[in-house]
This record gives sequence, C-alpha cells and structure tokens, in this order.
Amino acid sequence: MLKLGYGAFATVWLARDLVEKRYVAVKVGLGSDKPLPDREAEILSQIRKTGPGKLGYERVIELLDVFVVEGPNGFHQCLVTEVVSPLSDEDTNEYCSYDVVRQIVEGFAFLHGEGIVHGDPHIGNFGIALPQLEQFEEDDIIDFFASEEVVAVVPRDPKFPMNSIPPYIIPSVIMTDFLESRKAFTAGSLNVKILDFGRACRKSQAVADLLGAPPRIIQPPEFLLHELRHGEISSTWSEAADIWAVGFLHNRVKVLKVSGSERRSRFLNFIQRMIITNPDERTTMKALLTDPFMVASATIE
Repeated sequence: MLKLGYGAFATVWLARDLVEKRYVAVKVGLGSDKPLPDREAEILSQIRKTGPGKLGYERVIELLDVFVVEGPNGFHQCLVTEVVSPLSDEDTNEYCSYDVVRQIVEGFAFLHGEGIVHGDPHIGNFGIALPQLEQFEEDDIIDFFASEEVVAVVPRDPKFPMNSIPPYIIPSVIMTDFLESRKAFTAGSLNVKILDFGRACRKSQAVADLLGAPPRIIQPPEFLLHELRHGEISSTWSEAADIWAVGFLHNRVKVLKVSGSERRSRFLNFIQRMIITNPDERTTMKALLTDPFMVASATIE
C-alpha cells in the first residue's frame, strides 16, 4: 500500500492481511543469490515462543509471519509485523513522556533476561504501536497520502539492466500524520516497541560479523577504543553496550512534563547509572527496574 520507511538492508511497507483483516508492516530485505537464514527472524521467533506473559515482552515488536519472495534481484526475506510509528518521527516524539523511557528499560530488561543483545538501540529503532489504524478503511489511508510525489529511476549507465530496478520510487509516509488528521492519535497511553533486530544476537554466542555498525552517538567507549587500538570499526556488541546506548536516548527523546527538581534529579541519577565508562560497572537493566525513577514513573504516568 505505502512505504513506511527504509534502511541500509531493508524497506518497510504498509500492507493489509486479507485473512486476518488487519494492517501489517512487511519488512523486505535485500536480495541474495539463495534463501539465507535470517538472524532477526530467528531472534523474534524465539521471543514469540518464550516471552508471552513476562514483563517487557509487550515492548518488543510482534512478529506475525516470515516468508521469502524471489524477484529480479534474487531472494528476499520478508518479515511481517505489527505497524508502528518510529520515535524518530518528530510528530511521534512530541507525545513522549517519562513513561516512554520506563517502557524502553522494561523491554531491554526482558531481552537481556532472555539472553538477547539488541545491538543497535538508536532512536530510529524504537516506535509506537498504532492499533488505531484498524478503525479506518484502506481507501481512507491511501487517499490521504495520494498527493505524494514519485521519482523516476533512471540509471546513469544506459546498459544497466532495467529489470533489476523499480521504474520509480516513492517517499516514506508518516502514519501519525493521518491519525492526527482524524484526531485518532493523542498523548494518551503510548505502547512502546523495540524494532529492528538485524544486529541482535544471543549473549552466549559472540557474533563478530554483525551487519553494519550502530551510529556514533550511541557507541560506548569500549567500542571506540577498539577502533583506536586496531584501526578498524568493531561490529561486536554486548549487553553493557546496550545499556550505554539506552542511557543516551534521553538526548533524542523529547521528555514532556519535566516538572519538579526532585523528579528531574531522580531522572538524571537514573541515566548516570547507565553511562559509566567501565562497562562492568554499568547497572543492569534488571536492577534499573527498581530504580527510584522507574518506580515513580510507574505510579505517576
């Protein structure tokens, strides 16, 4: 139906599940010569089996299905999930509160408890669930974004195989724009979701060939020291690195209702427990669940 977003290794589309009669997001990966095992699908499938009923499970994006399609560029792994709006979208970010931070920590405490390291917890990999979409017809959504421009794809090399590229590309849409126009997206209770497990791995299995590298802004000191010592960017990650990166999210998430010196002090102390230079001294996500800030946020929000 519409393009929701894209990254270095995949594009995400809004689609309609005609069997279950619901909106879904389909994440289409890059093409490969043959079907390959997908780490993200494996991790999310594990979470779906072992996570229900545990605190923080609802903070992880729900995997609904996995399939492979073959096209001009090879085989594409496709992940079907619930629809979310990234926190990196300005409109979504405006609705954030302390409760968003609390939910993120709950989610990471759950992941680490399941033996999973996320590997790339930057602001673009967090979102808000959009169950409000279900009250609208497909035509309503498509008509709202009907004026979006398309850009023709013209290769510089006239001999380039045209069957391997689309005739045109379209911009990504922001679903909260539509919901706000229908007064269906308000600053009520937001359900935070952790997205994009393409760099995720199990703590018990050190993986040295993770895809890409996380943004500089969330890289912990030990990550940068590796580059200085060895002259190369490390692709390894750890639970402690997750903690550091989450600690820096407060720089990107607009926290509303910042009132009272006592509450602000609790929040700063909470953040400082995560951004400690020595990775062995960073407070675990499980321990942070009982931090005074977390306890107060759970009762106030």
